[in-house]
Amino acid sequence: MPLVKGKTAVLVIHGIGEQDPYEPLDAFARGLFTELQRELPTARLSPLKVGHPDWVEAAIRIDNPDTDDAVDIFEYYWAPYTEGKLNPVATLWWLLKADLSPIWHLRDNLSELRYAYRAKTGRYAWLILRELRRIVLLYLPLAYALVWLIRWLGSLPAIHVSQKPAALGWKSISAIVFSLVLSYILTKYVADVAVYTTADAKSKNYAARTKILGGSTATLAALLKEYERVVLAGHSLGSVIAYDTIDELLTSATASGKVHEDGITIADLNKLVGLITFGSPLDKIYYFFRMHVSAKQAIRAQILSMLHPFRKKPSGHDYGKFKFTYSIPDLPMKWLNVWSPVDPVSGHFHVYDVTEQQWLMYPIPGYAHVMYWGDQRFHKLVASRFLLQEQAKAVGMS
Repeated sequence: MPLVKGKTAVLVIHGIGEQDPYEPLDAFARGLFTELQRELPTARLSPLKVGHPDWVEAAIRIDNPDTDDAVDIFEYYWAPYTEGKLNPVATLWWLLKADLSPIWHLRDNLSELRYAYRAKTGRYAWLILRELRRIVLLYLPLAYALVWLIRWLGSLPAIHVSQKPAALGWKSISAIVFSLVLSYILTKYVADVAVYTTADAKSKNYAARTKILGGSTATLAALLKEYERVVLAGHSLGSVIAYDTIDELLTSATASGKVHEDGITIADLNKLVGLITFGSPLDKIYYFFRMHVSAKQAIRAQILSMLHPFRKKPSGHDYGKFKFTYSIPDLPMKWLNVWSPVDPVSGHFHVYDVTEQQWLMYPIPGYAHVMYWGDQRFHKLVASRFLLQEQAKAVGMS
């Protein structure tokens, strides 16, 4: 089965954790090439070198030697921007604030969920009970545990290098090992989310978020200018970055004046034929970290919605005489969300208008979050929906 016509660029954005340069590119390219070669035995794999003003980027090309059709795979590597931004205790305080958010904003959350689920009376009652159950069985116990951890980490005595393990005792050694493991998880994984989800422009971490999003929008904009078709893929927190990148470019393309130096237009954005989110917490990020607005601030609420318009379902709020009248062009692209019931980070989206949602089952709960990369079922979904000619036509992507 032939590749889609012309030149297609695929941009992959990695998620949280310690990532090495070109590690996401390696996993994604190997999986896609394996799948495409099954359908097109003559497919070739070759490297590309892309020159930038002060560095050289590597990419991977998969092409058909009998035609000019090709798929070029790039990665956006953002891991260094969040390195060392938060210490373990600061990350725990952030977790505590996030954990308490559903309690402080229960009424607002119920309103959002009711509209997102299109809930009638019976369904709405179930949503209320579900949220109350989560508060009692999850959020409050977790808050207690987080407070205990914050106090415990702060009470740990300083350990001198000269001290021998025998002089410490097994309880002290166990505490040290546990604190080291906990600190590693908090600073290398959780802190990435804390830094990127910072919505307060006054926060010291807001600059890191700005750099991450600035780099991703510049990378995607350059590909949209150069290629006939572009597909954007994001894993875990990378899917949130991918969504925000489209949101940013869509907002700037519909604004008066020139927002970005690249001058992205709606015609350019129409080349974006696909968004792939896998292992994505996008719904959860919205639930826990969206900017909450007072019910009286009808104008401010609509401004925020207008600035973040991409495929977000309407909130259902009645703004009365303050209701805005404006339109945002919908991009004619396919959005594929792949998730797993045993991946607690991912989930079926309810807040966003997604074209297709597919779930995959894995044998190890939790670890399932990273298993998409090596799963040929996932790569088959990507290839069939976006990169193979006849199947892409079948789902309206030709």
